[in-house]
Amino acid sequence: MSNNFYTSVEQYGKNLLYRGYDENCKKIQKRVPYKPTLYLESKERHTEWHTIDGNNVQPIQFSSITECKEFIKTHQHVANIYGNKKHIPAFIQHIYPNEIKFNRELVDVWHFDIETEYGMGFPNVDNPHVPILSIALKSSRETFYRVWGMGDYDSKKSELDVDIEYYKFTSEAEMLANFIDHWSKPENTPDIITGWNTRFFDIPYLIARSAHVLDESFVKNLSPWKLVNRDEVKRFGRLDTYYTIKGVSSLDYMELFKKFAYTYGQQESYSLSHISQVVLGSDKIDYGEYGNLKNLCEQNYQKFIDYNIKDVQLIEQLEDKLGLITLVMTVAYMGGVNYEQTLGTTAIWDAIIYRNLCRKKQVPNINQMPQSPYKVYGAKPGSVTYSGRPGDRVKPSANQKPEDAMIAGGYVKEVQEGMHNWVLSFDLNSLYPNIIVQNNISPETLRPDDLSFGVNPDSIIDGSAPTPPEHYAMACNGAMFVNGKQGIIPEIIERLYAHRVDVKNEMLKKKREQQIKNSKAIDIEVTRLETTQHAIKILLNSLYGAMANKYFKYYEPMMAEGVTLTGQSVIRTSEKAVNDLLQKIFKDNADRVIAIDTDSLYVNVDDVVKAQPDQDPVELLDGFAKKIIEPELEKAFKQFEIKTNAFKPRMVMKREVIADRAIWTAKKRYILQVLDSEGVRFAEPKIKMMGIEAVKSSTPMPCRKAMKDMFSIMLTGSEEETQKAIKDFKVEFKKLPPEEIAFPRSCNGIDDYSSRSSIYAKGTPMHVRGSLLYNHQLKVLGLEDDYEQIQNGNKIKFIYMSIPNPLQENVMSFDSILPPEFGLHKYIDYDKQFQKTFIDPLEIILDAIGWTVEPVSDLQAFFEF
Repeated sequence: MSNNFYTSVEQYGKNLLYRGYDENCKKIQKRVPYKPTLYLESKERHTEWHTIDGNNVQPIQFSSITECKEFIKTHQHVANIYGNKKHIPAFIQHIYPNEIKFNRELVDVWHFDIETEYGMGFPNVDNPHVPILSIALKSSRETFYRVWGMGDYDSKKSELDVDIEYYKFTSEAEMLANFIDHWSKPENTPDIITGWNTRFFDIPYLIARSAHVLDESFVKNLSPWKLVNRDEVKRFGRLDTYYTIKGVSSLDYMELFKKFAYTYGQQESYSLSHISQVVLGSDKIDYGEYGNLKNLCEQNYQKFIDYNIKDVQLIEQLEDKLGLITLVMTVAYMGGVNYEQTLGTTAIWDAIIYRNLCRKKQVPNINQMPQSPYKVYGAKPGSVTYSGRPGDRVKPSANQKPEDAMIAGGYVKEVQEGMHNWVLSFDLNSLYPNIIVQNNISPETLRPDDLSFGVNPDSIIDGSAPTPPEHYAMACNGAMFVNGKQGIIPEIIERLYAHRVDVKNEMLKKKREQQIKNSKAIDIEVTRLETTQHAIKILLNSLYGAMANKYFKYYEPMMAEGVTLTGQSVIRTSEKAVNDLLQKIFKDNADRVIAIDTDSLYVNVDDVVKAQPDQDPVELLDGFAKKIIEPELEKAFKQFEIKTNAFKPRMVMKREVIADRAIWTAKKRYILQVLDSEGVRFAEPKIKMMGIEAVKSSTPMPCRKAMKDMFSIMLTGSEEETQKAIKDFKVEFKKLPPEEIAFPRSCNGIDDYSSRSSIYAKGTPMHVRGSLLYNHQLKVLGLEDDYEQIQNGNKIKFIYMSIPNPLQENVMSFDSILPPEFGLHKYIDYDKQFQKTFIDPLEIILDAIGWTVEPVSDLQAFFEF
């Protein structure tokens, strides 16, 4: 641990703006008149520095960033220039050439959340007319929460067991000015600001509203350098605004969770409420008795402020358990970049490679490596990047450019849909990174002129591919790589991979302890270790994404497709080895590989269990995998290494899960009932799901829970038991209030579809139509003071109505409560709502295994036949 490290480095003109901590644990902030260094080729026989290809170079230092830019501009077309023209990572490498150690406890992380006025539409950065009502904040350096508000609040009466300092103001302007003043004091200015969806809501709206209410000059004080920049990024088909506060890193905890918390899998919702329940078993403060936040604020301001504080507390508790900000810092210091760049792909890997080269006294060319005239093999049926008809070479998806869609992806086999008893899955450890190491794939080892034609996964599998020269390792697209000396990229991968293996082994050890002993400390340690090893795995696997990104310094399609086509060849080699083995044992031609997903095999081993009925199936299959299948895979990989003249053998495939029952509905869509995962034997079976769309955020919560329960019944019981469970849930469903069974949605376009003559225009989406009808009814019945109107951007719910009814409409939307004054409760179409919310998504699973929702009579079955 070190007390001398940076927290932010920004470029502004000729200077680099540095913030960090010195040896005495004190914050430092300084402008550095940076003098860049580049390298030019030298005719001297012995030089300290060399290019990545081994040529001699000499350093040349410039008096300023401006002089360096001018030199590059005038000389880059007449001379090869080496080094790094990205001044921030170059500066960090110069100041911290070795491992960057940091003291996490010194870094000031602010967890914060704002609450805005309700009933005025969704707050819009471009038109910030909605007032901010309160701001809650917790600094990692303090033991109490700070809250800015405008109502009466008594911290001693808080329902939260925390210390609180509350600051009351008479106006929003006074409140915002005081908050910014607190932020801008040098001793207070945070190093990191975080929260839930802070990047696209809390921070931009705080800035936009403050500029609107106060002045632009106030907003600049949020930056220790008085630099606050507005930017836009395209998301979900629209431009969203975000702000960069120079000197303060903005890390949206929702984005961190999506990228790094892979241990929790794909979530049906990424709301703070849902994630807090999943990770912490805790939730936001319930204000159901008030109907909505507007009523809560007006009727119980004390609880409203507690609600604001609770959101901040949940973020802090998530960080305490997951440590994602610590993880981001660790990755950032590995690459010598600012924290935000860990969320990307190319910048972090560009910096990691540069740092490792510098330690070897090597420098890359400042420009992107030249690309070979390689013609890509392309995405074909079986490739995850393929999206076309059989015979098509490639068809880019709607959001892809043709040149981006060309490179072949991983291999995905057509699955054997339906129910399967006793399944083993086998996983290739870090497939793409290990392929890069095994074939020594690196820019300085590539020999594009020696590409071998006629090499592809098919020719590798059938043995017709030409043999590579002795001094080359061959990828399965024919690309040749010198195998006399390890390349820089494989070297980096090996170092990271070794660290991940150590972390993962410790994690598995703790997981075994977890099954024996219930301990919160063990639970937290398991989560931290699992998140860390997944983060390293993500970093390793993201390297391929960088290599296939045309903006990456080391972009070369020949290398990128060499990785994916070798991956296809390896997994198909594995499939053939397993099928050949089992066919030999059982003397048949059955295809027992149910599915393949890039780096995983799923094998039906029901025949193995049936052959040994007196043995414990899990023990039997554990031994069968280790003693029979894995040695056969190892043998197949050795033959593969000979075919490709591997530089360093790295292919290892191990058994991952033992499942007693599994259901596949399509590629990448399955449910497994797992009894053992990587040697961890579960006291109770665990359900593992992938790509099952039946459980998603647009499904009402009671239906989500019921479907998960239904999956367990389907995997452990019979069709009749499943049908009975469906019937029983329908009875319970019809007892639920409309608020619990309605579809949750976001209401957009309400102004576009409104009509003065007919309430809504033709073609209005159902949930928007219901919202317009809701607003109309509030007006007709004089309820506008009792209930909040639905505005554009609001979260709403909608439900089907039976016709006839007083409105003669088949849908009604509402905010959080369907007003009883509407007199519509008895017209709710429970049957249709049940069909749409529960049966339709469930039938996707049932159809795959040939089951039905209800028993089919013999006569009906006869006519269906």
